[in-house]
Amino acid sequence: QGLDLRFVAVFGLGTAGAAMATSLSQLICAGLVIWVLLRIPGDCRLHLSELRFDGALLRRMTAIGLPAGLATIMYSVANVIIQKAINLLGTDTAAAWSIYWKLDGFYWPISNAIGITVMTFAGQNFGARQLGRIYSVIHTGLWMHAGFSALFSVLMFLTRGLTVRFFTDDGNVMAEGSRIITMLAFFYPTFCCVEVLSSAMRGCGRSVMPTVLTLFGTCLLRLALPVSMSSLMLPVVANLDLLIVPQRLEAAGFHISQATEFFGYLTGMAVPLINLATIFTAAMTISLVPAISESRALNDVFGIRAKTRTAFRVALIITCPCFVGMYFLAEKIAALIYNAPGAADAIQTMSVGILLLGLHQISTGILQGLGRTSIPVINMILAAAVKVFLSWTLTAIPTLGIKGAAMATVVDFGLAAVLNMIFIYKYT
Repeated sequence: QGLDLRFVAVFGLGTAGAAMATSLSQLICAGLVIWVLLRIPGDCRLHLSELRFDGALLRRMTAIGLPAGLATIMYSVANVIIQKAINLLGTDTAAAWSIYWKLDGFYWPISNAIGITVMTFAGQNFGARQLGRIYSVIHTGLWMHAGFSALFSVLMFLTRGLTVRFFTDDGNVMAEGSRIITMLAFFYPTFCCVEVLSSAMRGCGRSVMPTVLTLFGTCLLRLALPVSMSSLMLPVVANLDLLIVPQRLEAAGFHISQATEFFGYLTGMAVPLINLATIFTAAMTISLVPAISESRALNDVFGIRAKTRTAFRVALIITCPCFVGMYFLAEKIAALIYNAPGAADAIQTMSVGILLLGLHQISTGILQGLGRTSIPVINMILAAAVKVFLSWTLTAIPTLGIKGAAMATVVDFGLAAVLNMIFIYKYT
């Protein structure tokens, strides 16, 4: 906020000054994360002079993670195409789809958690050559996922009127939102086999077949029938925005239509691009969980540390260029992909989240592989609490608006990543 006052009041730069101050604060935040990495004691410390590839580990991680990453990229590319098509259907449809998309976002983190659990245990038992236990893991995972999916479907369907009304009073948007939920609510249980069986195959080191099935059985169908399927995996904390940001934008003096538009810029355009840019770190996370689990089962401390160092080094090499590119090309990206130049500020503000989200993904995968699955959850809750406070405070500042919400999200990513890395140092 001090930078905003100086750039706007002292230098007289207006909204450009506020944007410059926001971007500078994000760079400072990223610099602090790197500063912590450079000074953290132990094997997780970042040594710039030692940044290099470990050929054997990289080949093994790539063999498992690259196909999974390609499968995720297919989802993200389809999401971008579908979102652009929906934007052309009118403001009512776009607003209704945005509401459904936020409700839909509550499903995927839990679905992913079950998949990661199946993958972890399948990887451990595969490494220990306990093939019989893998079948038990799959059976239990299918029941868990099917039960959760059925419960989620019923709740979403029965509460569709209440939940849609919670976000808008527009009759047309409410009717369209209820219709979308009615059409899609009961399809969630069909995903249980995709999540559980694909995760089990990846845990056993077989990543190619799930990728092929995703390409021909899911992504092409999604592009062919965009009305019937659309989902984008978002962090659970991103869903906090839908409870806070629109109301705080109105408190900042924006009209409800402006608040809805700005909120769409952040959650419907900027955040999907951030996730798209971190696809490769997400793929690395998928490969890290069984790899770390295997080393842990063998009590191979050196192997755990080597894989941890390699993962962080590769993550920095991947995310830093993506962050810089998206920051400087934000305006062109917004116009080319979404045909919405107004989204450029949100995209630019969120660009540093590529680096921080990548570090968070990698550190979460390492902790899950170490069997410390509750720690990333607790860290995310703590970071989410900070995000709620910052979103509530910064979004209501007229000079920040939606940029304040983006800043809160960036801080959330960075704080969760730092907390994860502290525990990685403790347990390795």
